[in-house]
Amino acid sequence: MAAAAEHARRQGKNFFVLWFDAHPDFNTPETSPSGNTHGYPAALACGIGHPALLRVGAFTPLLRPDRLVQFGIRDIDEGERANLRRSGIEFHEMPAVRERGLAALVAHTISRIQAAGGGHVHVSFDIDALDPSVAPGVGTPVPDGLTLDEAVDALRLLGQSGLVQSLDIVEYAATQDHGNRTAHVVEHLLAGLMAGREGQTALVA
Repeated sequence: MAAAAEHARRQGKNFFVLWFDAHPDFNTPETSPSGNTHGYPAALACGIGHPALLRVGAFTPLLRPDRLVQFGIRDIDEGERANLRRSGIEFHEMPAVRERGLAALVAHTISRIQAAGGGHVHVSFDIDALDPSVAPGVGTPVPDGLTLDEAVDALRLLGQSGLVQSLDIVEYAATQDHGNRTAHVVEHLLAGLMAGREGQTALVA
């Protein structure tokens, strides 16, 4: 994310992050029950956290909070929720995803970014956003997650938008996988995004 933010700045583009995850990763040392730094990244990207960690990356903040949108959230610590609300982050928990549909939420976000003049969109996809029955090979599984079909459809929409300039797919835990099932899921996620990009290119051509 730091590299993508630096690239966007050099290109003079607005920087947006779409974050698919079971966890918002918006804790600080003061709010984290565990103290695990893997619960800090989104907050740090927005310039919130310990000064030593804020120095990681090209600059701080990497990202304006109003340009971060999270999907599939379902495991939030109490203090973390307060951090999110205080910062004005748009985060969609699973009840909202089930009510409105992931594709509809992503399409609305795409429209909002386009209305703001577009920019560099970075997609961060934590595999534990998916339900553990779909993707068991993760370190911190949480039940009642996204289905593979809805995740692939969302990434296809993002590919079609032409806005996505960078992507990370994270938290694959090979030792927790069953017969490479999760590894194949990652292939489907990438294929969804690339299929959308190919369709977008064809439309332009």
